[in-house]
Amino acid sequence: MKNFYNYIKESKESNETKIVELSFYDFINICDQYKAVEFKDKTGFTICDIVKQVKDYDEQIGFSNKSNKYHFLVALNDKKILGVFYKQLRGNPDIYDDGYIISKGVGKELFNEMKKLGPYTTFSNISNIASIKSQLQMGGEILCLTDSSPEKPSGNYNKEIQDENLKQLMIDEKLYYKVDDEKFFILDENGNFKQKEFVDFILNNDRIQIIEPKKDLASKIKIYFLII
Repeated sequence: MKNFYNYIKESKESNETKIVELSFYDFINICDQYKAVEFKDKTGFTICDIVKQVKDYDEQIGFSNKSNKYHFLVALNDKKILGVFYKQLRGNPDIYDDGYIISKGVGKELFNEMKKLGPYTTFSNISNIASIKSQLQMGGEILCLTDSSPEKPSGNYNKEIQDENLKQLMIDEKLYYKVDDEKFFILDENGNFKQKEFVDFILNNDRIQIIEPKKDLASKIKIYFLII
């Protein structure tokens, strides 16, 4: 693992973005050393908010315990933090690997570097099309389509859609994707996930919109991936 202080010595002034793996203790102090770009994700968090959460929740979650196999990545460019990504790497497709990524323009680079460290499970809401596309472009294997959130701290999740009303909205073609005049329905008339067609649609189209009868309804539905 690259030592944080060694990296500072090597970095100097550079316009090259580098993804650096840090120890837990170097990670929680990164915002004291570098300035993060101004950016908030969809949940309203800044990069340094996430770093502070890791620091504050250490005793509860066990981030500093090596047995939990957490890895901490930081994207740096010209002494600025462009993004951070922490993740457990258990590689068990039946258990969600805890983690969080936030970045401004370097999400794919962070995902790729984490992938080099080992396999892991992750998920994206179906409304987060950019994230789904990135996962698929990296060769992520789709595990399931579900409305299940991972349990804490076990990481267990249900691989089926439990909310029948939510499922019926997709069957009835009221919750779907759209590109210009083309519509893509995620489930067929029998409620089966059209996985192959889904992958082709996401990878082969840009400007995809999610059409939903109620705002943020689609955020309840998730695609789980195994990244190898």
